[in-house]
Amino acid sequence: MCFISAVLNKYTVILSNAMSGDNLPLVQKYQPEGWFLSVGSMIQCSHAENIESYDCSSVRIVVTGGEVVLEKVMKTFLDKVVGADTSFLILYGITEGGIIANTSSDDVTLLGKKLPPGVFLDLYPGVNIKILDEEGNPVAPGSLGEMWLKAVGMTPGYWSLPELNRKVFDKDGYFCTGDAAFCDSRGVLFHRGRVDDLITYRGVKIPPAEIEEVLMSHPAVLEAAVIGRSHPVDTQHATAYVVRKPGVQVSEEEISAFVDGQVDDLKRLRGGVHLVDGLPRIAIGKIIRKELRN
Repeated sequence: MCFISAVLNKYTVILSNAMSGDNLPLVQKYQPEGWFLSVGSMIQCSHAENIESYDCSSVRIVVTGGEVVLEKVMKTFLDKVVGADTSFLILYGITEGGIIANTSSDDVTLLGKKLPPGVFLDLYPGVNIKILDEEGNPVAPGSLGEMWLKAVGMTPGYWSLPELNRKVFDKDGYFCTGDAAFCDSRGVLFHRGRVDDLITYRGVKIPPAEIEEVLMSHPAVLEAAVIGRSHPVDTQHATAYVVRKPGVQVSEEEISAFVDGQVDDLKRLRGGVHLVDGLPRIAIGKIIRKELRN
């Protein structure tokens, strides 16, 4: 965050580990022009108590990343917290290679003012990617695979771990990111989360974000995460964990029916819906899906 504040002119960084609306008073007090926060923090701030009493209009740009950003999450945050006309920047990067791509509000305007989940239109100079299937073969445009990355400034390998390096780096110096992605016919990159988080139903790989996008459109849903629950015949069934908005009553069956009525048969919530008080997250806000699977 400190590095980005040095790159973006007149950008103020507010350091806080809070995952709720606790940052709103700080934004009102210090009136920053930029706000860097996680997707989870965006959701919490959007539904904080007395949100209308805070003035966050000083913010001119919102920067986020770390996981797939759904259109509703971004739109709700802009509309309710900082202003619908506020610019945004969604970053994609990995520890081993730094920030390698982004999508901005200007890019989305070119797409027709819709934010497809996980889209990255601007691949940085010196960055090369390839999308491979499980056998290591390139996939066709529009087909989901695992992203391999080669970039200027990328780490040459892990210190004193030769066996791991041989596994995650190929002979051409590409690094296996572990991220699921595809490129469309225009060469636009779509990030679909981690490969390990994909739901496998009867041989088909399903990105959780495609189901979560529908879940988040339900008026009673505050947060949602979808995982694959093991099944002896179908491999996995899509299973949703949902946090309701405060004071809103809705049943698990109602949410399940809402989703199943809008998605393809492959993406139905055959594993059911579980109402929970909160989703497990790491310090920077990413959902810990492994805990949900366990």
